[in-house]
Amino acid sequence: ETPAAGPVPSDIPQGTPAAAPTSSDIPQGTSPASPVSSDIPQGTPYAPAAPAAPKKSKKGLIVGIVAVVVILLIILLAVFGLGGGKITCVISSKPDAYALTRAAENGIKTIVINRKKYADVAQYSRAVLEALDSEHADLVVYAGFMTILDESVCNAYKYKMMNVHPALIPSFCGKGFYGLHVHKAALAKGVKLSGATVHFVTEECDGGPIILQKAVEVKYGDTPETLQRRIMEQAEWKILPEAVRLFCEDRIFIEDGKAYIKEDK
Repeated sequence: ETPAAGPVPSDIPQGTPAAAPTSSDIPQGTSPASPVSSDIPQGTPYAPAAPAAPKKSKKGLIVGIVAVVVILLIILLAVFGLGGGKITCVISSKPDAYALTRAAENGIKTIVINRKKYADVAQYSRAVLEALDSEHADLVVYAGFMTILDESVCNAYKYKMMNVHPALIPSFCGKGFYGLHVHKAALAKGVKLSGATVHFVTEECDGGPIILQKAVEVKYGDTPETLQRRIMEQAEWKILPEAVRLFCEDRIFIEDGKAYIKEDK
């Protein structure tokens, strides 16, 4: 399954925040703090690094995985505030992803792990896992990453991988529900509310513990495109950075397989 995608690059004005707090796909942070792989130039193909050192505090860094779209996470989260965390690396499965440019403009290290260069999911997942380990990733944020990874990555980063899905899980989620497919299904059903969900990533597609949800009105005359845009602006771009902030503040905990938020004292 594939995590929810964001808007295509042409949908988002370049260089300006597009959401309420800021922009959407833009990580949090300013300068890269890559403790191991600093010798890898930005945007260059990934090469396996030396064994990872012990992980740092999760307040120290975040690794974002992005694909073709959701270009604003770098700025959004940087401006919104990350509870002490920061983006240190953006990993893309496609070398031409505009998010790589956005990351570089914000002083964030980038790594390309091109899916086409790997024979199968297992080999690709192994390469991604090596990259995450080399960066001492404390939190992995899926931001439009549409490439399937196997359970080895989820198991290694259990409750440390987040995804935002453009619907209120358990509605319109799972295999085949990504991008505009989600909104087409919602409109076909005639729902009056849709929205977005931030959840931890597990081996079950869209099945991980739900962290945050936000409802959005479905209006008469909506198209999949207009509904997608409204959900991004009113929900996705708000609750994803909020979930990241809560994680960095150690306020998310798991009990009986469900995620809960500690009250702010």
